[in-house]
Amino acid sequence: MPASLSPSRADKGPHDRLIGLDILRFFAFLAILIFHSTFALWAPHGLTHVPPQHWSGHGLEVAARTLAFSGFTVLFISFFLYGFRGSGKISRLPLWLLGFTVIWIASLQTWPDWWDIYPFLILSMGVVTIARRLRYPEYIAVGAATFLTIPFWRLEPVLQIPLPLKTALIGVCQSRTDLGDWPILPWIAYPVLALSLGRLSSTHRDRLKRISRREIVGWAVALLAAIPWLGKYYVTTLGEEFGCFVFRQPHSHFWAEHVPLLLLVRLSLLSRVQQNLAAHALPQWFSHRPVNQRFFLVYFLHYPLVHAAAALLNRYGLAFHPHALSATVFSVLLTLEAGPVVFKQALKHNKWGEFIWPRINAR
Repeated sequence: MPASLSPSRADKGPHDRLIGLDILRFFAFLAILIFHSTFALWAPHGLTHVPPQHWSGHGLEVAARTLAFSGFTVLFISFFLYGFRGSGKISRLPLWLLGFTVIWIASLQTWPDWWDIYPFLILSMGVVTIARRLRYPEYIAVGAATFLTIPFWRLEPVLQIPLPLKTALIGVCQSRTDLGDWPILPWIAYPVLALSLGRLSSTHRDRLKRISRREIVGWAVALLAAIPWLGKYYVTTLGEEFGCFVFRQPHSHFWAEHVPLLLLVRLSLLSRVQQNLAAHALPQWFSHRPVNQRFFLVYFLHYPLVHAAAALLNRYGLAFHPHALSATVFSVLLTLEAGPVVFKQALKHNKWGEFIWPRINAR
């Protein structure tokens, strides 16, 4: 597994990281955590939003809705960094595939529901490992972006294949509303696009440390042009219908959200921005968080932790307590702060640690 997708070393200096992307990934992950907590707490009760009595949770819901594009954001940043850093060993790939497979199987409920982010990431890891070895990333990026514009979901009424296979390929949203998460077509091209843009940025990294007035004007025009279509993901349903809403948005809504995302990525590459962020303690604090130091390990851990906390609150009748959502989110965050450290120490002092840890932490 590549270094940018696998846990990074905790002792990496601030100048070795793109701190702006660390900050962006932290808040994007926080929005994902809030969404998963909301779903785990109240989906069993048929709710798709924060209950009215949860006054302390409404602020968190607004934050999650404002950053409802975070699933794409986290995926884009992770695979962009994979291409940008160009480091990592393929020997770690089987270990991470195994990890995602375990979490995927553990979270599987019924056979039609078998496809979600975990098998999608398993497939993505294999695809980008191959794509990373190909030449001409600029053509690959254009091809991937073009592929993403093909509305494969329109084939749903005419594609007569078994339900589980259709769920994985294009999603199912007409007969059901909960089988639309991360279909292969066209979304397998998304990590390839991010990877290719990362490779191109790495090739031109010295030039990208500066920005011209002409480029500033170009970004300003792009932002103004995107404004009419920005914010459409705010009304995303915080429930099982999430996939059918998010992955079937009009192309104008989807690509408009990429203008601010790509702008933030572009600004993070500027040497002046990097130096200013590295000179202050707070930006560095975000870089040192486990979600950035060891992102995929944290992502492994957060999902079962969220569902364990929600199950505990539901068992004792506390799911509708006014502070249930806040308690779930912050308790999981605190656990995630300590979890990777405990995991690392456990591996180091376990007989399997000499085999496993070097493959997780290798460069």
